[in-house]
Amino acid sequence: MGITKKLSKVAKWRSCELVTMWIQSIVNHFHWSVISTPEGNSDLIEAKWTSVANHISNKHCHQNPLYAKCDHRRLRKKWIKADTVAYEKTCNVLLNKRLIKDIRKTSPHGQTSSVESFHSLLNQFAPKMHCFSFDGMISRLKLTALHYNENAGRDIATTKDGKDRCSIVFPKYKKGKYIVRMLPTNITYGYADELMAVLESEARKKGHILRAQAPPKPLCSNYQRPTKRKALKEHRSRFGKKQKTS
Repeated sequence: MGITKKLSKVAKWRSCELVTMWIQSIVNHFHWSVISTPEGNSDLIEAKWTSVANHISNKHCHQNPLYAKCDHRRLRKKWIKADTVAYEKTCNVLLNKRLIKDIRKTSPHGQTSSVESFHSLLNQFAPKMHCFSFDGMISRLKLTALHYNENAGRDIATTKDGKDRCSIVFPKYKKGKYIVRMLPTNITYGYADELMAVLESEARKKGHILRAQAPPKPLCSNYQRPTKRKALKEHRSRFGKKQKTS
């Protein structure tokens, strides 16, 4: 269970409604603790993360010398008072030893968003509800890679006034809350034109034949296949034969 779900569960307790207002700030603090430590210093990441336990109660000086004081300016927020049920339950989540152990290992660089985007794109080129041949699947994998490499990291689209274009969306996981999503420039398909040019060039060569790649043998080809008679003889059903009733 993630930090958001655990804190949302705490917020449902009586006299803990104020925790709801802090969930997004705490999640943002988690991301900041990791990203603001590019060298990946685990001790410094832990010091930044545990400081949030003091921060939510309007205490901005901390015991850990690696991060002894908050960097932000003066804030006006509804603080969670110390020695309350809401504060105690929130700190139990934030200072959980297993959670801190995981946060210490969080990488500020290696994120999986790019891999997830590639897999999502692959599902468009090779939908899972269809079965493709070996050559068809290889071709779709290569097209996916070409399309992703050309369009990944596109610039943000701009309006006529030169301002960045964006849209307001309501993702399901936000449960009614919105996010601002920046709109990238239009998708391009330059790789398709290059592929067609290469195909025409190769096809015009005299005596040149485009050959498909030989598909690999199925995995079961490595096993010795018995005869059907032998297989039926050795077959034993886990269901016993029904006895005839008189």
